[in-house]
Amino acid sequence: MVDASDKIVLNGGTDPKALHILYDKGVRIFSKERLHAKVMVLGKTLFLGSANVSSNSKYSLHEAVIQTASPKIVGESVNYIINLPKKELDGKELKYLTGIYSPPTHLQGKVKHRVANSQFRLYASVIDYIGFSEGSEDFLRKGKVKPYKK
Repeated sequence: MVDASDKIVLNGGTDPKALHILYDKGVRIFSKERLHAKVMVLGKTLFLGSANVSSNSKYSLHEAVIQTASPKIVGESVNYIINLPKKELDGKELKYLTGIYSPPTHLQGKVKHRVANSQFRLYASVIDYIGFSEGSEDFLRKGKVKPYKK
């Protein structure tokens, strides 16, 4: 799930060519306008963090990701993803987006700072569910999250 709205693609915020690579490998791609969260559930594992699928993240930024296989956290994340209003992108839509894509103007003509290959660019940490602080669970339950059943 990514923000692949026309506005973001026109401004270079999302590169549809990168999405098409995933799509060609069988990944279902969804777009949610104004989405900034980086939440990936792969099988029974959740990855949550700052990492973008972009060359800026690959070469210039230090990113952080949390990985967990806690059934409770993974289930809540799946519910979050499923219950967001979103649009699934197909090959035709990705082709359209590729046609309107414009690389980010703030990077054109500038020498970008590159993180040296010898430096780590992605930091990962494994967590386990230990519960939320007092009052947090009540706050979360008041949301409009529908239960997900497979």
